[in-house]
Amino acid sequence: MKKRIFLIFIIILFVLIIAFIFNFFKKKYIIAEYSRENFAGKFVYNGIVICSDGSIYKFSLDDKLNDYDKAANESLNKLNSLIMKNTTEFIGKISEDELNTLKKYSPDIDSSNYKKGDMGFRDFGQTSTTIWNYDLNERIILSSTGDGYITNLSENADVLRNIIKSYANS
Repeated sequence: MKKRIFLIFIIILFVLIIAFIFNFFKKKYIIAEYSRENFAGKFVYNGIVICSDGSIYKFSLDDKLNDYDKAANESLNKLNSLIMKNTTEFIGKISEDELNTLKKYSPDIDSSNYKKGDMGFRDFGQTSTTIWNYDLNERIILSSTGDGYITNLSENADVLRNIIKSYANS
């Protein structure tokens, strides 16, 4: 009887370890981003990303222009992998309600419904709030300020922008 209980315990422990390992190494998919990019002088690309499981990471690809150009021009999946395999720091989780809101409204954001303008700055760079649409293979801008400004006018763009920005200083 003791051997049977021990065997059951070992099987349960093995299953839990496998489940932990699978979840630990599961690929994280970025669904939203708040970042700063500047190509003038020293390349700057850093900020926070929110992943599909609600985890939030601080990232920096500063001085990795060649890697960024190659990944960004190829696909969002490549850029996702580049960001997540580099210097990222787990900084928390988004609330379940806000995560559900991001997932619910993101597909309805129109990537061509913008108001644009020139801020008159040069070489200032851009600070942007974006959602990632893997089906369209693009980062859809919700808002961006710096050398110029862009505001997405889609319904619920403000809701998403406010959620993402609220975690920017985490």
